[in-house]
Amino acid sequence: GGIAGAAFVRGVFGSDSLVYRGGLSLPVAEVTSSQALLSETVLCAVLVTVQLTIWVVPTSRRWRKTSSLVHPFRREIAPLIVGLVTACLTIIGATTSNAPMNISRTLGVAIMTETWTSQWIYPLAGWFGAILGTFMWLQTIESVMHWNYGYELILYFVYVLLRFVTFGAID
Repeated sequence: GGIAGAAFVRGVFGSDSLVYRGGLSLPVAEVTSSQALLSETVLCAVLVTVQLTIWVVPTSRRWRKTSSLVHPFRREIAPLIVGLVTACLTIIGATTSNAPMNISRTLGVAIMTETWTSQWIYPLAGWFGAILGTFMWLQTIESVMHWNYGYELILYFVYVLLRFVTFGAID
């Protein structure tokens, strides 16, 4: 999707549009690569934590006592909350890493412009941020809602992911 979008923009607006109009994600000149990596990791972690908090709803019997924490219009207001959080994180991260928070968008523009300077930051920060955000969410769930099965759930998802990457199929 990111490559197709970047190809479309390049085809319609020209090859310079991706570089000079903000499509290419690069750290700001005054920021080192390690600072950009840390910034992008934190931004991704916050975004993942917000996404998990909004979209994952407890359904088992252990969670019945916490059903009052789920907002009745959760599905209706979730896109608004995610959009506002993403906009705020983009404004905050624009001063360090340009805050793409999207590996495919960053990769697509890098392929179309053939610019690989500091592009290692964004996939690495995306993965680190997703893992950190998941652990932050699970820690909150375990401490607030007294749920003790979070790490077993993560280990299962890691197993499924590794099985998918290795064998190309999920049971």
